[in-house]
Amino acid sequence: MKTRAIIKLAAIAHNLATIRTLAPDNNIIAVVKADAYGHGVTGLLPTLEQQTQALAIARIEEAETLRSAGYNGRILLLCGVSNPLEITTALSLRLDILVHDATHLTLLSHFSSQAKNTTTFWLKMDTGMHRLGFSPQEYANAFQTIKQLSWCENIIGMTHFSSADESDNQKTARQIQCYQQHTADLALDNHSLANSAGIVAWPTARVGWLRPGLMMYGINPVENIKLDLRPAMQLEARIIGMKTIATGESTGYNETWQARHESRIAFIAAGYADGYPITALNKTFAAINGKRVPVIGRVSMDTIAIDCTDFPVTAVGDWVELWGNTISVSEVAKAAGSISYQLLTSVSQRVTRLYQ
Repeated sequence: MKTRAIIKLAAIAHNLATIRTLAPDNNIIAVVKADAYGHGVTGLLPTLEQQTQALAIARIEEAETLRSAGYNGRILLLCGVSNPLEITTALSLRLDILVHDATHLTLLSHFSSQAKNTTTFWLKMDTGMHRLGFSPQEYANAFQTIKQLSWCENIIGMTHFSSADESDNQKTARQIQCYQQHTADLALDNHSLANSAGIVAWPTARVGWLRPGLMMYGINPVENIKLDLRPAMQLEARIIGMKTIATGESTGYNETWQARHESRIAFIAAGYADGYPITALNKTFAAINGKRVPVIGRVSMDTIAIDCTDFPVTAVGDWVELWGNTISVSEVAKAAGSISYQLLTSVSQRVTRLYQ
């Protein structure tokens, strides 16, 4: 094993407990789409089953994975359904179904004669994200249409924030107000407003079901608010070679880095095929035994070079942290012109996940 992602279940549990300190009485629906943001959803199930009340996924295939792994709890299909076969599959998997488009209303109404099981629908309002969801003016009609379905058990109202990570941006406050105004007269069974940033920065959004994603994995989505979160993933790779490079010489493709003095370079068995960003060109750091070392030259498919000149104790076979406790994934993402979501979900399947 040359590259591994150590997934810390205690960190997941800790982060969920931190959410509880912010909103002790709310239900938590953990967002585990994209294989739990690259952490491997089936490995997290023992912790999630104990500390959350439901899971949210984006694709029916993800729900099939959860059911096959033995998860019997509540699952929300965030993207909704597009045809009768998907409805049939969703009902057989006992999924809650999100409704966000007028075409869904027609599809669901036509399917009513075939429905043999009831389900809960989550009805999405577009309060300003302008991505998916019914406009505030269309929302009451959508609610009434779903309410009339013979197989509708409950309706949960929801919305999604566009700028909740900007704690000084009042767009989120306006979105909350919009949602409250246009649901005040509707007999919704519950509500769900807050994603991770909403949970952290907007107390008035902490109603009904909370939908933590990024913060559950140990990343604070709101930089100017301190929060006790622990990174759940430690991405590591072994040193597979060492080389001393003379002053003025380079390493890797295209000579993007040159040694200013005689330098001791270590090469680690990870690259963009493992999910490390190729745009991290002489801007990021790795860590050896908690000490930062610069990543140098161009990231290759299978190899990353680090400058170990000041760390003579390093040797072939040593593990190097790419992100985790010392180097945050947010730091790497920012340096690479990316976001934490992309880096985490890009960790490839050839990287071994180890659960602790």
